[in-house]
Amino acid sequence: MFSLLLIFMVSASAEAATVTFEKDVKPIFQNRCFQCHKGSNPNLPKSFHYPNDVAARMYPPDWTVYENAFNYRSGIQAYAVTKLTMPPNNVTLMTDGERAIVDEWVNTGAKNDAISGLAAPLAKGEIPTFTTHIKPIIESKCLPCHTSLISFLPNWRTYKTAFQFRNGIYQRTVVLGSMPPGNSPQLTQAERDRITLWVKSGAKG
Repeated sequence: MFSLLLIFMVSASAEAATVTFEKDVKPIFQNRCFQCHKGSNPNLPKSFHYPNDVAARMYPPDWTVYENAFNYRSGIQAYAVTKLTMPPNNVTLMTDGERAIVDEWVNTGAKNDAISGLAAPLAKGEIPTFTTHIKPIIESKCLPCHTSLISFLPNWRTYKTAFQFRNGIYQRTVVLGSMPPGNSPQLTQAERDRITLWVKSGAKG
C-alpha cells in the first residue's frame, strides 16, 4: 500500500512539475531574449546575429509567441543550451537554471501550457466552440505545420481559416484519419470526436 501511494505521489509531483511555455519558458524569454527577439529590431549590426540574412536580422522571431518558439525550439536549444552562444556574451545574464528549464521544455515536447491539447470539458448538451474546445487541440496536435509561418498551409489557429476548411479538417482527421501524418503527435479518439461534434453542430467560434 505504501509503495502504491509513493508511486502515485511521485507521478502527481512529476505531472505538476511539467515544464510549459506560458508558466516556465516565456518569462525567461521575456527577461533574457526579448531585447532582440521581439519580431522587429532593424538596429542590430550585421555581424551581431544573422550576417547572411538581412530580413531575418531585421526581424528576429519573437520568442514570446508560442508559435514562434515552438517552431524554432531546436535552434533555441542549440544556441542557448548546447553552444551557450545566446544571449550573445550572455549580456542578459541567463542563468544555468534557466537554460536547464529551456532544455527540459524542448526535450519534453515543448508544451504550451499545463493543459496543452486538452480542450475544456463539455457539459451535457453543450455545443463545442472553436476558442474553448478546438483551438487547444489544434495548438498541440497540428503545429508546426498549420501555422502562419508556413505560407502554403492553412493556419488552423485562426477561427476564420478553421471554419473555412472545417469540412476538410473533419475529412482528414476523422473520416480518413490521415492527419496528423502518422498520427504524430497523437490525436486521440476523444479529440477526433470533439472535432466531429464541432463541425456537425455548426463549427461555432
